[in-house]
Amino acid sequence: MAVRWKDKGKLAALAGTERMPATSMAGGTKEGGGTVAEEEDIHLTPDDLRDFATKSKIVTEIVSGVITPAGDTDELRPPALTAALTIANPSSAMRDGDGFTIELIDNGASRALTWGSKYANRMGTLPAATIAGKRHYLGVKYVAADDTLYCMYAQVQP
Repeated sequence: MAVRWKDKGKLAALAGTERMPATSMAGGTKEGGGTVAEEEDIHLTPDDLRDFATKSKIVTEIVSGVITPAGDTDELRPPALTAALTIANPSSAMRDGDGFTIELIDNGASRALTWGSKYANRMGTLPAATIAGKRHYLGVKYVAADDTLYCMYAQVQP
């Protein structure tokens, strides 16, 4: 059975006691040396699968006042905000039901927040600004039917 790296959700369930072939993404290195070519079959151990499937992808980098998640991001966690921040639409495709959390804190002064066009309120409301010195925790979930990341919760540190 071949499994692609991007099938992260299925990888943990497949971890058994045998080595299995999987089709790789380009880059990376082979056991024993050499570079893995795109679409080349490689062999994964159960530990490889567990490590990959359980490792969180956390985006922390702000570029010119913008933080951009990828389609497989688990969490956005920029450093303390010193200026307004734009949370951009994901840079790659997301799957229906995927989502991520967002953790924000400013440097003691309220900072304006701008949301990409794919973000919308649902169970929670996306804030327009931070509350000075308080942590904000938000969760968004992607709905493919309307190509939208809905805010499922938005909490502010008491």
